[in-house]
Amino acid sequence: MAVFAGVSATEDMAYRLLGIAHAALLVVALRRPLPAWWLSLVTLPLFSLHPPLAPYLGWAWAVHAGLLFLLALRNPPRVMAETVTASTVSLLAVEVAVGGACPPPPPCRRDRGAPDA
Repeated sequence: MAVFAGVSATEDMAYRLLGIAHAALLVVALRRPLPAWWLSLVTLPLFSLHPPLAPYLGWAWAVHAGLLFLLALRNPPRVMAETVTASTVSLLAVEVAVGGACPPPPPCRRDRGAPDA
């Protein structure tokens, strides 16, 4: 699924190849999960901060979650806790840099005919 999303997310071939390469990290993680996780962690800001890659962003985080799962199967709990913490810090840093995933809600308006309480 992630490879399909990498292929169909954009028309530019370079961006498609980047999405496919990121999805292929799941295959790499079957043998070497920690290096695959590091590569994914490095590429996630690229997907978030580069507008042409925005359609692939959800799949990028899904691939990263799969990498965390494969990492948990092959490493001790301490390593898993460290990788989840680093992933969370990365997510929060990207969200702050982008300005948040959701725009702020509109200001609350009162009806002009209703009296103030």
